[in-house]
Amino acid sequence: MKLATAAAMMLAAAVATPVRAGIASIDVTFASLFQQTSPMLDGSNETGAFFQARLWMDAPGDFASGTLIQSSFGWERPLTPPTPGSDHLSFLFPAGDAGNLFSEFAVESYTFLAGAESATLTVLPFIFPTALPAFDNFSSFASIDETQPFTVQLVSGFAPDADTTSAYTFLTITDLTTSAIAFDASFLSPDTVNFTIPADTLISGHSYLAEVIFRDLIEGVDDNADVPTTVYGEYRTRLNFSVGEPGVIPEPATWVAMLAGLGALGGILRARRRSTATVSSVSLRR
Repeated sequence: MKLATAAAMMLAAAVATPVRAGIASIDVTFASLFQQTSPMLDGSNETGAFFQARLWMDAPGDFASGTLIQSSFGWERPLTPPTPGSDHLSFLFPAGDAGNLFSEFAVESYTFLAGAESATLTVLPFIFPTALPAFDNFSSFASIDETQPFTVQLVSGFAPDADTTSAYTFLTITDLTTSAIAFDASFLSPDTVNFTIPADTLISGHSYLAEVIFRDLIEGVDDNADVPTTVYGEYRTRLNFSVGEPGVIPEPATWVAMLAGLGALGGILRARRRSTATVSSVSLRR
């Protein structure tokens, strides 16, 4: 009886004690964007750039908002949930080009604040993949037979920057007619150059957006808060195409819409990192 009573009291105490909201991890992304409109890609095809900062919560709803502080420029930016009930807070800055991006977000320390919690990530120096992604079989997209497998070929893969801890290639094909993901290949080796699209994946008469991402990343940890940190440096190249009867190709989606999948990818990568050791320093080199 005494044991049962003690167990009941311990359970009641556990229920009554609130669980402290916490920061699970933090990350920042520097990206340059390109649109491929000819067989080869060069710097003239750059369409923009963006900076994104994200604070991942221990549990969805732990924080309603937060603040991102950049020390040398002395500014503060709001961190907000991208959707209600989201598992992270974010700040997104679309830049006109990479030059604007780097002048606004230099080599820097970024402090993330949420509730009574804080964590700091240091970016020093910049990193980016050693090559731009480009579709090698550009002209083949105009004559796709959706009933047969189709191979997407890249001009080359890329060699990870010397300072990176991991590097990946991604390919996503979005059906612009239905606003749905038609094909997704994620977290592939950086030397990947061929992707096979299964037969009947694409639909005749639909318009699509293919996007390939070369991503370098550096994983670390905030020594004070013991919070995992990640810095991403990436190039993204997009290609619009139609299958079968030509359809109307919409204007490129807004920055926020184009980044909608980042939260899910970040969550997958963050889950993977929980099972691996973190690195004790973070650096980023352009």
